Amino acid sequence: MEDKIWRTGEWPKEWTISELVTLPKHYLDPEIAEEQFGFTSGKGTTDAILVVRNIIQKVAKKDDENQAKGVVRVNDQHTEEFSFLKGVRQGCLISPLLFNTVGERIMREVEERLTKRSGKVIGGRLIWNIRYADDTTMVAKSREECGVMGEA
Repeated sequence: MEDKIWRTGEWPKEWTISELVTLPKHYLDPEIAEEQFGFTSGKGTTDAILVVRNIIQKVAKKDDENQAKGVVRVNDQHTEEFSFLKGVRQGCLISPLLFNTVGERIMREVEERLTKRSGKVIGGRLIWNIRYADDTTMVAKSREECGVMGEA
């Protein structure tokens, strides 16, 4: 089906029609989890932020034993463990550069391990992965090829 859509550029008619069903609200209330914030009376986004902030503060107070630790690998040797005292913060200018560098390295290793690249030819170019921000989509011709790509 996807190949037909790709070739013709047309969606099946049944994919373009949505059916809306109204449900009385009293049927839905028992199904809403206690952890749900937003779309719920008296539990908005600011309440969720407060809960998360409180959890983070409590976790941050734990002793050094439970903090994340790291090692540096040079060739096949590792340094002694050390605690992370600082890291790249959200919004830091170097964060996307580091993320993209590591992501690129991972994708190159995947590409090297694949015996045959799958994907779709678009404009004469084989597209086997698409990346946007922190999401990666791998394009395969079959479920089996997708599994091979995931294992690589």
